[in-house]
Amino acid sequence: MTYVERNLHLRNGPPWGFRLTEDFMEGLIVSKIRRKSPAEVAGMAEGDHVLAINGFDALDMSHARAVQIIDSAAFTLEIVVGRYERQKRLETIYLDNQSLRSRQTPQELTTTELQLFWEKEMPLRPQRSKVPPPERKPIVVPAPKPPTVKTLPVNIPPPPAPPTQPTVFYVAPPQRRPSPTAKEKLIVPQDPEVTSVSVKRLMQEFDVPPIAPELRSKFWLNIMLIISANCE
Repeated sequence: MTYVERNLHLRNGPPWGFRLTEDFMEGLIVSKIRRKSPAEVAGMAEGDHVLAINGFDALDMSHARAVQIIDSAAFTLEIVVGRYERQKRLETIYLDNQSLRSRQTPQELTTTELQLFWEKEMPLRPQRSKVPPPERKPIVVPAPKPPTVKTLPVNIPPPPAPPTQPTVFYVAPPQRRPSPTAKEKLIVPQDPEVTSVSVKRLMQEFDVPPIAPELRSKFWLNIMLIISANCE
């Protein structure tokens, strides 16, 4: 019995027509084949050990991961399986010598010798790792960073200064002096070299003697005569 590997190409799927089971020591094993399915047409048999699926090593692959790869296949599926097969050997010995033929006796192998013969002829198939594979963690793809926008400083001119208000100075009007009295009126002489002087000041400087009552009555009498003469 020899352990051989078969490279199977399944076409015209899905569905592919086979079922997988997972064993801790044996790995992924084909447990069921549907008749006239792509798996049966490709030569898959029940009990096959799945070694690779679409180029992925399946020795330490979990059942969920295998189903994920199989479901992602579109029209063709490539599976590498391993199985034990018996090989029949027919040896024909032609002996021309009658004496040699008579001396040849059939040899029978005991059960122990046959078992050792099978173990010698049968290579060991790939063994699955005894340590369970670590659980696959979902790969977190970081979101792309938004493009950085460089902001350039913008020089904003300051607002214009308010117009300057004209300064208004309030000038008080000159105080109006009261009009001078008759005595305070200035006497302006014709000669520019002579300064003007008020009547009041002249009267203060020159004390005019008072008019006698007799002269005053005579003055008024003369005036009345002149007026009466003019009237006639």
